[in-house]
Amino acid sequence: MKLSVRILSTLVSLPLLMMSCTQAYQVNKPTKEEKKELREIASTMKKQNRSLTKEARAYFEGMRYIPAGSFVKGYQKGELTADKNDTTLILGITPAEQSVAAFYMSQHEVTNGEYRQFVHWVRDSIALTLLAQKDPSYYADADKKTLDWQRRKELWKGNPVHDEVLASMLRDDVPESKGRMLSYSEMRYSYTESGEAVSIVAYPDTLVWIKDWKKAVNEPMAHSYFGHEAYNDYPVIGVTWQQANAYCRWRSVQFRHAAAKGRDAGALREFRLPTEAEWEYAALAQIGQVPEQKSFKRIFPWDGVDTRDNSGRYRANFGNIVAQNGLTLKWYIEDGGLYPVAAKPQRSTFKTYRPNDYGLYNMAGNVAEWTSDIPSTETQLPEVVQHNSHVLYKNPQPRIVKGGSWADGPAYMLCASREAFSEDRPSSRIGFRVVMGVE
Repeated sequence: MKLSVRILSTLVSLPLLMMSCTQAYQVNKPTKEEKKELREIASTMKKQNRSLTKEARAYFEGMRYIPAGSFVKGYQKGELTADKNDTTLILGITPAEQSVAAFYMSQHEVTNGEYRQFVHWVRDSIALTLLAQKDPSYYADADKKTLDWQRRKELWKGNPVHDEVLASMLRDDVPESKGRMLSYSEMRYSYTESGEAVSIVAYPDTLVWIKDWKKAVNEPMAHSYFGHEAYNDYPVIGVTWQQANAYCRWRSVQFRHAAAKGRDAGALREFRLPTEAEWEYAALAQIGQVPEQKSFKRIFPWDGVDTRDNSGRYRANFGNIVAQNGLTLKWYIEDGGLYPVAAKPQRSTFKTYRPNDYGLYNMAGNVAEWTSDIPSTETQLPEVVQHNSHVLYKNPQPRIVKGGSWADGPAYMLCASREAFSEDRPSSRIGFRVVMGVE
């Protein structure tokens, strides 16, 4: 017998056999091993923050220490199936024990406010470069072409000289009654990766709210979600894997510059996207497990297989649940979030959900998250090979996406579930969070 979960137009099955494990997952007092690991986390975070300058801590804010360990990656045969409508879900992940080195992970998804800092930096760096080409006083060091960022505060204040020089950054296709607007296609972030020059448009695709939901009236979301300060603490969406990677590069540069005077200056590390193994390990958060317990694992970032807690409240922000007979068992809004909810609940009065045992919020639902990995499968089962071939055909140049979103059903929120999504394709369902190595 199976519990059927319809995810938008898709049908994914989750065996009720797993329900027999429910009683094995109980909320107990922390064990000796759990207390030891929690002390290690607290001690490491305290040392790390002490080693950073005040400016660097602003970029490190919200990072949580994830201790090294091992876990069983993947899921058992039969835990997850899919049909032809599941155009992003990858099957065939053979369970295997995997070790993970210690790392830091952001406790929340990158927010609109955080990503907007990146966009504004790109905008202002282009503006200062254009002004410096006309007036060398905008260089802090004219010989090295180093921009004077102290003059950033002079920008975008209606200076006629600035407006003339910066005209190339403005769009000509906007009605005069609405004023001049920045040309987002000109706001590109350039860097070098593996010896090759990379140039990426920084601004997210705000029209995904309309493109992804053609029958919904989402124009207000397209207009306000990224730009309005009311959504500052909400997860950024509409960013490709390439844009997420570019953000990591930018944040790394800013962090290294700010931390240069800190005591840890000789061991500075970089922000990056998590690997699939890092993401799954952090999501499971099986704190304090001893070796003989590792074969007994969670399937969600919480104990048990129920999407509700003991009081009946939903544990995550996710999509509809529709039974095989067409009966709707759960609507989007019933969990408290019709769209994404705030990614920074400690600073928000809006709907929040409990973090997992590592203190990470929304590792299931809210927005699915980019990882650095390219999908691969180990299985040779004909039906699985055929399904995955269909998914990869629909998603060229794929990257693995984890966690499910506000629009997906419970099967997509399984820690072991993985989606394949083209790295140059934005979505209203996908955001990201950052990690940083310890050594």
